[in-house]
This record gives sequence, C-alpha cells and structure tokens, in this order.
Amino acid sequence: MSLILANTYQIEQIVNTKTNFYIKNDILWAISTVGHPILINFRDSQNLQTHLFSEVGDCKKIDIDSSGRYCCAVSKEGVFVLDSRSLVASKISSDSTLPATCWALPSSYQAPYIFLAYNSGIFAYFSIDSRDDQQLLQFTDRYAKSGKRDQIIHSIHISHLNGDKFLLQMVSKMKIPNANYTYYPYILLFNPQEGKFTIDVSQKMEFNAPLSPELRQVNVDYFTAVTSKSNTYNTFFFYIDPNSTLNKNNMKPIQDLIVSDSELLQIQNVKDYIFIQTKNTVSIYHKQSHQEPVCQIASITLDPEDIFCVDPVTCHFYVINENGFKRYKFNEEYEGIQGFFVWIFNATNNETYLTTENFTPTMLLYIAKSDMQRIKLLTKYIETKDTSQRLKLLLSHQALILYIQYLCENNTPKELDLFTEWSQSMIDQNFLSAKTIETRTSTFGLQVNIHDVRTKTTMFECALEKGDIDEAVKILENVPRDDFATCALRIADKRMEDVVRVTFQRKLLDQKELIPVLMSEHAVQYLPVFLERNIIKENWQSMIFSIQITKCKSEDKIRMSKKFIDILKDKDTNKDQWYNFAVRYWIQSHEYELASDAMFSRGDIRGAAIADADASLNAVLSTKDISKRRSLASDLLRSLPPEYSSNKARDILENKTQDIGLDTLLRFIPDETYVKLLVKPTDEFLNEMDEKISFDHKERVTAQKGIENAHNKLQKEKESRDKFVMAASAKCNICWDSLFKGRCVIFKCGHTFHIECLKKHLSSLGVTETFDPTSCCAFCSFPAPSTVDENILDDETEWVISSDESKKTLTKSALSDFSVIKGFFGK
Repeated sequence: MSLILANTYQIEQIVNTKTNFYIKNDILWAISTVGHPILINFRDSQNLQTHLFSEVGDCKKIDIDSSGRYCCAVSKEGVFVLDSRSLVASKISSDSTLPATCWALPSSYQAPYIFLAYNSGIFAYFSIDSRDDQQLLQFTDRYAKSGKRDQIIHSIHISHLNGDKFLLQMVSKMKIPNANYTYYPYILLFNPQEGKFTIDVSQKMEFNAPLSPELRQVNVDYFTAVTSKSNTYNTFFFYIDPNSTLNKNNMKPIQDLIVSDSELLQIQNVKDYIFIQTKNTVSIYHKQSHQEPVCQIASITLDPEDIFCVDPVTCHFYVINENGFKRYKFNEEYEGIQGFFVWIFNATNNETYLTTENFTPTMLLYIAKSDMQRIKLLTKYIETKDTSQRLKLLLSHQALILYIQYLCENNTPKELDLFTEWSQSMIDQNFLSAKTIETRTSTFGLQVNIHDVRTKTTMFECALEKGDIDEAVKILENVPRDDFATCALRIADKRMEDVVRVTFQRKLLDQKELIPVLMSEHAVQYLPVFLERNIIKENWQSMIFSIQITKCKSEDKIRMSKKFIDILKDKDTNKDQWYNFAVRYWIQSHEYELASDAMFSRGDIRGAAIADADASLNAVLSTKDISKRRSLASDLLRSLPPEYSSNKARDILENKTQDIGLDTLLRFIPDETYVKLLVKPTDEFLNEMDEKISFDHKERVTAQKGIENAHNKLQKEKESRDKFVMAASAKCNICWDSLFKGRCVIFKCGHTFHIECLKKHLSSLGVTETFDPTSCCAFCSFPAPSTVDENILDDETEWVISSDESKKTLTKSALSDFSVIKGFFGK
C-alpha cells in the first residue's frame, strides 16, 4: 500500500479543532467555532455536504457510533442523538448533570445503544429504534451501577463482541488520602438486556506499571496501556481473546514500545496499523500477527498547527489546520512491487514523489514480499536523488547482503551476470567498493568476476606508487565511502590541508577513523581559511567546528568566531540545534564573549546581557580583595534582571563559590524566599546553612550580624517601595537603558520596561498588535491590577528619584515622558 494525497479541501474555519472531533466513513462530526455540533460529509469529493445542528445549543462533548452515522452530543440542554442521514437531532435526556463520557454503539442483532457514563458510577443506556429513517428515534432508558461512588470515571471504551455481550475497557480514578489520584483499569463484560455486568467490578486487572496507567482503546481485540515516567511514555500492546475467560493471564503482551516524547497526543488503531501521535510526529506500526511483535514502517512529520486523524473504516488519513483539510488514502502497488509505500504530495508543483525521510532499511526489509523485490526497492532508494548520504550507505550494504543471499539460492550464470552489472553500477556511484563486494561474495563461496574493474581505489593506489600526490588528492574526491578513511589517512601527514578540505566537502565527518585527525592541532589551522572560502558551511558540521574554535590561536579565534556567528545568525529552524549547542558549549567552556556575540547576533539581547554578566561575575569572584569583591558583586547583581540575580545569589550562597557577604547575597533573594529563611530562629537557620557552608565560630557571628543587616536593609527597601521610591539608576529589563528615557511601565513583580521595548518584545513572540502590552508582565505574566485608577499616581503624589550623588523630588505632572504607570513596587 502507499499513502497518497487524494483531495485537498479549502473550508472556512468552522471547526473548532481544540475540541474532540471524529471521522468515520468519510463523515466528520465536530463542534463548530460557535459551539454547535457540525456534520461534514466528504464522500462526494466535488460537493461537500455540511449541516449545523443549532438546536443542540452550546455543545460540550460529542461521540459517535462505530458506523459514523449517529453522533451523541451533550450540552446544557441535555443529551441529543444526531442522525447523519435524516439530519434530525433527537433529545433523549434532560439531565443537567453532564456525563463524564458518552458513546453511541450499534448492536449487530437489533438496534444501536447509547451509553452514558456518569462520574457517580451510574451507566445510562438507551436503545435506538432506527428501522425507519423518517421516524423520530425511540429510546428506552436503563441504568446500571458500576463501581464505588468515590471513584471517578477517567476514560472508557465500549465494543460489541457478539450476541448480547459488550466489552467495556475502562479506567477509574480514586482519590487516596495524602496522595494523588490512583488509576485502576478494568475489563468487564456487560449485557444491556439484563442490565448488569457479568464480571464483577471488584475483579479489576491492574497493570504492573511504574506510574498510574492511563488506558487508551485502539480496537476490539487490542488496547493500549500508557504509563509515564520522567517524561517518557512506555506503551504496552495487549491482545484479548473474547472467546476465553477475561483474566490477566489471558492478556498476551505483544510488544513494549517506548515513545520518547513528553507530549503524547493519541494512539489510534486502523485495521492492522497502529498510529502513535506526538506533538510533531505520527509513527505508524504494523501488527503482523498476535504472536509476532509490531513493526514500525513509517513516520510522518506534522506542522505544529496540524491536526492528524484516521478514518478507521476507509483508512483515509486527514490533516486538518486553519487552511482546511487534506485527505490521504492508501494505494496498493508501485511498479509491480507489493508493499507499503509512503508518498508525499507536493502542492506547489502538483507532483507526487517517493519520500526518503520516513523509512529505515529495517522498514524496507519488512514491507517487501520477496528477496528480489527487496533488492529492487533498496536499489530504487539508493538511486533517489534526495536520499541522504548516510541512508545511501546503509541501503547499499543492505541490498548487497540481500543480493548475495539471493544468489546463494539462485546461482545461475544469468543471475551472476546481472549481479556483476549491478555491482558495477554501485561501484561507479561510489556506494560500494570492489573490495567490499569481493569480501562479501567470497565469504559465501560465490565466484563473481569483478576483479578487472578498475575502481577509484585502485587508481588511488597506483597514484601513490608513482609518487604523484596531486593525482592521489584528485582521486580522493571520488573514492567510495568505504575506502575514504583508509585513503585519507595515507596522505594526511603530507597533505593535511587537502584531507580536511575533502572531508568537509564530501560531508564525511561521520567517519570515525578521521575524527582524531580532524581534532588535531595540525588540522585546526586550516579551518579559518576553509570557513572564509565557504567550504565549511553545512549546518550539521557546525558542531565539530564550534569545538575547534576554542583550540585556535587568539587572532584566529576572533576571526573564526565572527564568521561562525554569521552562519548562525539566520533563524532557520535547521540551525537552531547547532546554535543552542554552540552557545551551551561556549558557556560551559567559560567562553562568555563568544556566547554573548552569538546570542546578540540572533536578537537575544537578554541572553547576551546575561552571558556578559556571567563573564563579569566570573572576574569579580576571582578578585582577591574581599571589600572590593563585595562591592563589585553587589553592583553587578543589582544591574541584572531580578530573577537572574536572585538565582545567581542563591547559587553562590548554597555552593559558597566565593565570600561576597551574606547580607549582599540575601538582599537579592526575593522577599518571599527571604521570609521563608527567617521564619525559623536565626540559630536554627544558621545550623541548616552550616551543613552547606561549614561556619566556624567567627564566621557564625559574622553571618548572624549579616542576617540582621540584611533584614534591616530589606525592610527599608520594602518601605521605600511602598512609598513609590525608585532608584535613579533603574533600567529597562529589555534594553538595559535608563528607565527615565521615554514612556515606561512598572509591574508589581518588579520588572520595568520601556513601552516601545515591550511592544517590540511582544511582537517578536507573535503577540498581536491589539494586545495591551501594559496588561501583564512579559517576563513572568504577572497581571497588572484590574482597575487602573487605584494604581495610577495622582498629580500630588511625589516620586522620589534617589541616587548616591543627589536627590530630587518630582510630581507626576512634571514627568512629561513618564506618563504611563500601570503598576508599582511592593504589595
């Protein structure tokens, strides 16, 4: 099968994709942006049918039956059943209490049932008489109790098995004293005719999971238990045999998969395929049989705004975003090879092409039906122009092994000639070397005539024997990957410059044998030249290059770092990972200037300022004069953003990096933290600190005085804030220029900004221009007071602008450029 894009629909934004919606039999049930249930029928590709059920009112939740015909909608008006054929909404309950979940399920023998599950542990289920599409639906109420009333239903799925039996797969959660909720999974049989469960709820089946499991249903005979630990999801697939007794021993684990993504969105099952969707990826697995493990066959990348869903009946895939809907469907065959192929539709040029990003060689081996088909498929991938070099290498070796195994069973002159022809094409394209092919074939006892092929490797050896190093360098640019490292090392001592150049040009940094050579001092001296000549320019090569910068001489380091920072200046997503790596590496290596320049070039002024502060603080802490060290540290911490200075002060205090005065440190820790430190007696506080800092008697006395001094200073500072006193040295927390240059805003959290700086900062975050920038703090989202009048100073209120040099008093009316005050310091 192959996945192709069948249709693209441009529909107005009438579907609220943040709520639950379902697609089945090409019928979409969703909640519209106005809150009413909406039906969209995709069966007619040329003429979409839509219908809005406005009589339901403001809908909170919907669910559908297994055919997709009926939709159960819950609103404040009650519970409604919607029919996609007659477009009739029938009210079946006026209960104002919204159920926890709702389902509409068809029975295979009489009529469908509507199931409602309430948090009180009560099931309400209604039979639907739908034999006449023109008649209003008739309902018969029944109730059944499940579990204890102190348990809340977390998730549930009901599947019809056979006859009067329904399979309930449910998770309930119970509040445990002094603990979080504990989740209990259940598997029950339910007979609606009798109105009772055939397996008592006390016979619950619990999973041996590291944390409380969340149950997600994917099919009648499969369900998935998902447990989380340290932001990693462990996914367990179980097979349930409906004809046997439902107990824990008959639940057969198929495979334990690990989803290394902290944002698992959904798990869906479509026929024999399982779809695990995370924030940016959909991984597709195939269930070969109940006895064999599942196999990953593809991975699809989604944009952040895309919604992915699968039609469990038609196997059509839908990608929904604000631009409309894209529908994908399966195709059975490609060039005579049966298997599962993923195709991508390019809307720009209306072409469909075979993608190379979604498969690994293991997946390709699985999807083909015979050895020869696998060889053809692998060869097709090798020849695909957009395949990465690493994948070409893997595929070529995989194809070679398969081909040799095939020849062992089909060792005929014709097949050997075809293999020789294929081998020659692999050698010509530098995918395989003659030496590799010869070694592999001889291991299996095959006699293949490829010795007369004059390969690039042979030509390289001949050039070295003649002493023609220039010719050997030219041939090195085309030798097969398998032989490149061996050939390069043979001339590295004589032509290191050419070895480094060719390695970067051919993107062969993954050759393990070459890493020591590239990291040597001999190789580093050539990097600045190649950088300026744009030989080193690939994003993925930035990692090794950023490491090499720190090894260069000082004059080369400046030139190289500036050039490298220019490469990283572009905010392309592919460069983000290398930008982050370089900055993190430089900070860890105390190369603060390089980190600061890189962040400043990317517009991260705040990060650059902090990196500069780190460099300054590092120099301050190395100052031997204690009094000078304390004075410089105090001035430096005062100039930093409040949350950064508090974190840095706490780090110095706890790790005792250097003695810069306890009173100096404590004044930069937020008031609420400082208050927590002083809720205990001073001696008790010092005893706790003694475990980290190890005070002697003299230091203990000094620390006690320091605490008293810090307390007095903080108290005076708080009183000054309450009186609207602000230092004349106050700065904007974005541009770090004086706060008194232009209009500004002051928030209760202590952050201060120029209005223009705040607007630019919010704009870079994607905030719309209509948003009031003074409504909340951009750094900590601390909301401004709800009523402005309470906090805007009147004309009589005095602002005392204080500094060490001078003091002056101004009224608000005198501050012509200081007219916006939306908050103030203090509580």
